[in-house]
Amino acid sequence: MGILVKKQHPEQSYKSCLGILHLAKKVGDQRLENACKRALDYGAFNYNMVKGILKKGWDDI
Repeated sequence: MGILVKKQHPEQSYKSCLGILHLAKKVGDQRLENACKRALDYGAFNYNMVKGILKKGWDDI
């Protein structure tokens, strides 16, 4: 929800959300969910933050 509120144009919000959801195909649902929870803890609502968390392995809660 944070992404949808943050972006100025709705199209950007949807593309960012779709990008995050697409990450599940690469890392699996559980890792993506953990990464999103971690991003929420940081107050960061964007694709790059979620992708970075996954890349660095910070999703291991």
